Amino acid sequence: RYIESAPNDAETQLALARAFSWSGKPAESERHYLKLLKLKPKEGDATYELALLIAAQQDRRDEAMKLLAQAINLSPTNTQARFAQAMVTAWSGRYKESIRMLRALKQDYPDLQWKQGTGSDVNLTIGLALGRVLSWSREYDKSEQVLRDLLSKEPDHWATKRELGMLLSYQYARCKEAVPILSDVVERDSKDLEAKVALAQAHLAMQFPEKAQPLLTAILEEHPQHALALKTQGSLHAANKEQEKAVQFLEQARKLGLFDADTANALSNSYLALDKAQEAESIAREGLREAAEDPRLQLTLAKSLIRQKKVEEGLAGLRALAEDSEHRKELAKISFEFAGPNETRPFAVELCRKTLADDPDNIHCLWSLG
Repeated sequence: RYIESAPNDAETQLALARAFSWSGKPAESERHYLKLLKLKPKEGDATYELALLIAAQQDRRDEAMKLLAQAINLSPTNTQARFAQAMVTAWSGRYKESIRMLRALKQDYPDLQWKQGTGSDVNLTIGLALGRVLSWSREYDKSEQVLRDLLSKEPDHWATKRELGMLLSYQYARCKEAVPILSDVVERDSKDLEAKVALAQAHLAMQFPEKAQPLLTAILEEHPQHALALKTQGSLHAANKEQEKAVQFLEQARKLGLFDADTANALSNSYLALDKAQEAESIAREGLREAAEDPRLQLTLAKSLIRQKKVEEGLAGLRALAEDSEHRKELAKISFEFAGPNETRPFAVELCRKTLADDPDNIHCLWSLG
């Protein structure tokens, strides 16, 4: 009755928007935020909260970014909006830009405090986010340094330990270190499905699919729509050369909204292994729209183009990758793939000669040239 009697009351609309958001009804929440913003277009907090609501929807992140920019323009000291802007930027695959934003936030507000936490909590939140985005951008050493710096100040901070375990699980050579940390995390919280999946991924990376499979089976039996578990199950099938099954699980993860660079790369490569180069190209291009800087997707796209006889376009992508010294080292590891076919052999020779100029004993290039 009160709501009916005061439909144009801004405080009522804000209370309703928040209540519907907390109760898991985003569409109703958005409707009341929009009503509020018609009444008070310059309400910075409401603009920020609406942006967060919309940012949860992958296909509306550009819209969320515009709202966050408005919120920051209305209140330049709204550090929560700046933090959200950095995270949405990262979710959109623009990792370097996000890292710059997070570092600027830490530098500009070293003693930052938010309503829901102490200054220490907030700095840990930003530090954890920075470590996470650095890991997403595959700057693992920098990510680890950030996390270990946090642990040096807060050695018992469980979330940081968990993040370190997750980070180590992303690196093939460090998975052995990740397993005990993630095992402790899972033992501490058996409902931490993300950590369970990360532990399965670590076992899989160590070539112990028999240890990964029980974890994935248990998750998917209880949560058959768990996108990350489906993705990992697909990766397990791909590792076992079961590409049809890999595509099946990876496509399920994709339909559920999990289409990060890893999923796109795994799915595109599975299609390539099935000699479905056109599908591989489509998936790679779709993945690059979300993660334009990802070198694995750039490589997969180039290979799919070459497979379809779009050789010049594919070689242009390979040459662009090879301009970066780190990417060139990775390309050198698979240079033999390009050394055989006549149309890609000149690129392989050029790649190997540049690599050998810096690393004369590079066994991959010596073998490819031979």
